[in-house]
Amino acid sequence: MRTTADDAAPRPSAAELAAAATRRARTLVQRTQPSAHLTRVLDVVDEGVPLTTPHTAVSRTIEQLTGLRLGEVQTLAAVADGAHHHREIARRTGQPDAAAAATVDGLVARGSLARRHHPAETRPGATPTLVGLTSQGEAILRQAEAIQVRVLDAVVEALGSDQTDQVHAAGQAVRRTLAEPLVAGDARQIAAGRWLAGAAEAS
Repeated sequence: MRTTADDAAPRPSAAELAAAATRRARTLVQRTQPSAHLTRVLDVVDEGVPLTTPHTAVSRTIEQLTGLRLGEVQTLAAVADGAHHHREIARRTGQPDAAAAATVDGLVARGSLARRHHPAETRPGATPTLVGLTSQGEAILRQAEAIQVRVLDAVVEALGSDQTDQVHAAGQAVRRTLAEPLVAGDARQIAAGRWLAGAAEAS
């Protein structure tokens, strides 16, 4: 049975797909010409800026009441969801590996995370590579989640049912528009670029 070049090509990783999507979006924006609806587009941009205010307010309130930065709270949430190594935490929170490692170190020093060994680690004196939530970390995370729920509940109460439904529908529409999947050609280009990089290193 013959295999084609596409069949033999390694499957792009999630990071490579995300990078390709970013490059494609940047190219699309650079090539896009202003439309006849430019005035309305600028109005949407202006109107969209205040939409970030509730998120900022929630983040600041959490920081004030817990003493933790948003990235630290996100790290605790990632660990609670099963990310126990700093690289996996970085992937889930969007932090660089070095930043995630520093965040983990700080949370360990504060007593919100505790280091532990991998179950397969048998070497005596080995440095623990994984982390888990402590009771203090669990309490802080519950507090942060409760703050977020209270603030957003107040926003929904102020908007009312109809406006909340409109905001929700608009948010879903924006996410669907921005989440256009990669075309097959993108995956092939990634695979080809990776093969060329490997060939260059081998030469």
